[in-house]
Amino acid sequence: MGERMTIQLADGPAPAYFATPKTDGPHPAVLFYMDALGLRQTLTQMADRLAESGYVVLLPELYYRAGEYAPFEGKKVFAKVEGEFERVMGMVKALQMDGVMGDTERMLEELALRPEVKPGPVGTVGYCMGGGFALAAGCHFPDRIGAVMSFHGGGFVTEAESPDVIGEKMHAAVYLGVAETDGRHDAAVSERLEAALTRADVPHQIEVYAGAAHGFAVPDLPVFDAKASEQHWQRMLAWFGEHL
Repeated sequence: MGERMTIQLADGPAPAYFATPKTDGPHPAVLFYMDALGLRQTLTQMADRLAESGYVVLLPELYYRAGEYAPFEGKKVFAKVEGEFERVMGMVKALQMDGVMGDTERMLEELALRPEVKPGPVGTVGYCMGGGFALAAGCHFPDRIGAVMSFHGGGFVTEAESPDVIGEKMHAAVYLGVAETDGRHDAAVSERLEAALTRADVPHQIEVYAGAAHGFAVPDLPVFDAKASEQHWQRMLAWFGEHL
């Protein structure tokens, strides 16, 4: 349903995938933030599925600053085979929030120019590290982001004041889909975010996916959970349907 393209981001040209519905538009737009394994077919297929439901989807390669790199395999990364986990983490650590938010600003500008895109708020969705960027985008661009969704995301609470800062800056409706087993997001993180978003009167839902592990929603990961993943699709379409 989509096309491979090159988009000019904050620090140069980047590969991206742009998926549009088959029905006549314009349609609401969603920025899709990749997980730590990078832009690949599994994610473009997920973008297609979202487009089939009526959304224009822009999915960029956030590692573009590193140049070409050997593709990652989920099984090897999760099993820490041949230093693949360390290679992934090196790529993740090289990403800077300011840079990714600069990329986001450019992506929002691109979507605003597209005739397929309906004027109005844009949604964000992210997986793993992308969940943190999806949430950050809502804070950085409160007048342009209307709905935020993160699935098995992390990096939300980096400072003691992080939950309150998120609550103060966020205007979008926030959904956090949390794996029951996830070292980067435990019950304490959920409690602090729940309290801060409630105090700030931000529409939100934090949902724990029972029995699921970090990475449950992405089909090419060894921890993929088909039942939990289908649940996440239902939640995503309902959330974007209500808030976009």
